[in-house]
Amino acid sequence: MASALHQTYQPVPNPLPVQILEGLPPFKGNACRSILDEVAYWLERSHSGAAIQDALEWLWGHQFIQTDDPDSPPIFPRASVVMRSEGGDKLIAINKALPHQKRLAIGLAAIRKSRGWNNKEMAVALGVSEPYMSLLARGLSDVKISMLDRMVRSFNVTSYELLPYAFISEVKNEKRR
Repeated sequence: MASALHQTYQPVPNPLPVQILEGLPPFKGNACRSILDEVAYWLERSHSGAAIQDALEWLWGHQFIQTDDPDSPPIFPRASVVMRSEGGDKLIAINKALPHQKRLAIGLAAIRKSRGWNNKEMAVALGVSEPYMSLLARGLSDVKISMLDRMVRSFNVTSYELLPYAFISEVKNEKRR
C-alpha cells in the first residue's frame, strides 16, 4: 500500500506569532506593513525584540508571511516590508473555525506528548475519571472555567498551553502491513 499524507493539528509555540499575523494585511490585496513599524508596535506592547524577531522568523519559516524579497527572512534591512501569505490567511481561518474543545484537545495532546503520559496518568494527575479525560482529549466534552483552572494548577502549564492556536501540518503515513 502506498503511503499517503494526512493532516494533523500542531500547536503554535506561543501566541505572539498568531497575534502578529492577525494584525498584518491579508494576502489578497496590495497592502503591506513596514517591518520596522511592526516591530515598534509590538515593542510598545512590552514584547522583547528577540521574541518579536523569533515570532516573525517562525511565521516566515512556516510560510505564513512573505516579504518584499521572497528569499529573505523578515530581517531589516534585507527585507523592508511584511505581509501575510496565502498560508497565513489559511492559518487565521483555521483558528477562527476551531472550536474551543478542539483547541483544548490539541493542547492536552501536546502536554501528554511532552511528558510521555497516557490518558490514565493525566486523569490521575487531574483527579478525574479516565473516560472523562478521554472525552476531553478527543475534544468531545465542554469544560467549565473551574476545570480549566484545575488543569493549569495540576499540570503546571499556562492557559495558552491548554488552548493553543494551531496550524495544520501534513504528516506522511508509514506503510501499513
